[in-house]
Amino acid sequence: MKKFLIILALLIGIGTVYEVTRKEKVYSFSDTGLIYGNKNAPNRLVIFTSFQCEKCERFSKAVSGCIREMISSGDYCIIYKPVNRAFYQNDDCLNLKYDELETLYNKPSDSGSIKKENEQVLSIIEDELEDNNLSVVPVYFYNGIKHSAIASSDEFKEVISEKQF
Repeated sequence: MKKFLIILALLIGIGTVYEVTRKEKVYSFSDTGLIYGNKNAPNRLVIFTSFQCEKCERFSKAVSGCIREMISSGDYCIIYKPVNRAFYQNDDCLNLKYDELETLYNKPSDSGSIKKENEQVLSIIEDELEDNNLSVVPVYFYNGIKHSAIASSDEFKEVISEKQF
């Protein structure tokens, strides 16, 4: 009987360890970046990107219609986090690319901090990249779960399918 209980306890322990380790890591980030939509929304989309990166640009264009609908719904907070320090230390370059985003999504609900405090903003974003061991862009996080930036709007919609827009 003791052997049975010991074996049962081991199996339960192994099952618990397996269940805990197979769950996806949930990430959490600051509100630093270009914020679109409702800051207090229940759903968060955080996109790490560089506007000098061709893959990042393709991703942004592919999902822009979807993101516009997300913004309009009021159920989403979308935060773009630029990652290219050399480029964004120059305010003129930042404002040029910021204007390109505005053509996709209109004005963000909070853009002041990223346009006025580039150095501090970039330091926060770089710390988040390092703390979370992120080395490739584009990458996005939907409700804290990491996803590689896919180029298809249908694939993107599938990821965020928990909400209807």
